[in-house]
Amino acid sequence: MNIDKIHNLIPFIAFIILIAVMFRNRVKKVAVNPDQCARAWERLIGFIIDIVICYILLFILTIGLRKCGVDVTEVVLDFLFLPLMWLYFSLLESSRYQATLGKIAEGIIVTDLNGKRIGFLRASARFFASIISYMPLCLGHIIIAFTKYKQGLHDMLTNTLVVKKGKNRKGKQAGT
Repeated sequence: MNIDKIHNLIPFIAFIILIAVMFRNRVKKVAVNPDQCARAWERLIGFIIDIVICYILLFILTIGLRKCGVDVTEVVLDFLFLPLMWLYFSLLESSRYQATLGKIAEGIIVTDLNGKRIGFLRASARFFASIISYMPLCLGHIIIAFTKYKQGLHDMLTNTLVVKKGKNRKGKQAGT
């Protein structure tokens, strides 16, 4: 990698670190035990499953559009993929299951800081904030491994947690 390219990344890396430090102490009253928070690798496996599912859905959508006579180009696919992922993640994470299919396979769910279900607007904000977590070098996701409640930048920005399904607050079921 060219030194100029690395040099250009320094402001972005500093920005991500600054935001992480700002939000690190923001979480004060959390009703969830830190031991119940999903680990980075569990979240990663669930995300990989979700991406495969989204590509399968995009493939099915492409076949349907072609059968309707729509000329499906790469530009059309790029235009369809983001809304498809947004709806997939936001609708499922705000549903009664509180999880995408990948998260369900890993036995983890998305909650607010009190272990309760999040709504569609917060799930949507979490999805779009996750895009910020990818810039640069996925640092907003890498910090999951190093925060007390295993939160990524997008979780901190939207006051959400990803926890293991089951008991997570003084004997109460997650999401109740």
